[in-house]
Amino acid sequence: PENINAPVTLTRSPFCRLICALSGLSMNAGGRTWLAKAAELFDTMSTKVYQNSLSGTGPTSGNPYAFGFSTAYATTPQSKLPELLQLPLCKLFGRLILLMTEDVQNVGNGEAEERVYKETQAKTRLFEKLIPQAEAYAQERSLYVARQIRNGGPLKQGETRRDEMEA
Repeated sequence: PENINAPVTLTRSPFCRLICALSGLSMNAGGRTWLAKAAELFDTMSTKVYQNSLSGTGPTSGNPYAFGFSTAYATTPQSKLPELLQLPLCKLFGRLILLMTEDVQNVGNGEAEERVYKETQAKTRLFEKLIPQAEAYAQERSLYVARQIRNGGPLKQGETRRDEMEA
C-alpha cells in the first residue's frame, strides 16, 4: 500500500541531474565541475529511506526503499534552523560548497580570512547564480514536457509539427 504521507526523497539519479543543472558546481563558466565528487559524496552520505512513489520519485522495482536523503524537514520553521542544518542533506550541500572553494583564487589574506572569503564566494555563486539558473532550466523543461504531452508525445527524427513551424 502507498503511504501518501511519506516524505519525498532525493535519490542519486535526480541528485546527479540537479548537479548537472547547477553547472556541475563549477565556480566559473567552463571551469572544473564537481559531478563525480558530488556523486561520490552522495553515495557515502546517503541512507536507506522510504520513497513516496506518488511524488514521482518512487520505486520502479517494487522496492519502496532506496538510498537517498529524506526531504521531510524541508518545511521546518526558521526557529528550528540549527536543527535543520544538522540534517544529512544540508550537511551534503555544506560539503559541496567546500569543494567549490577549491576553485576560488586566493586573495592574499590570512588563513582564516581566506577561508571565509572562499566560502562566501562559493555560496554566492551557488545561491545567486547556479540555483536561479537551475530553476530557469526546470521551468523551461517543464514547459517543454507539457508541450510534448499536449501535442501527443515526442517528435520522431526529422518530424516537425505544424504549431512549431508557425512559432
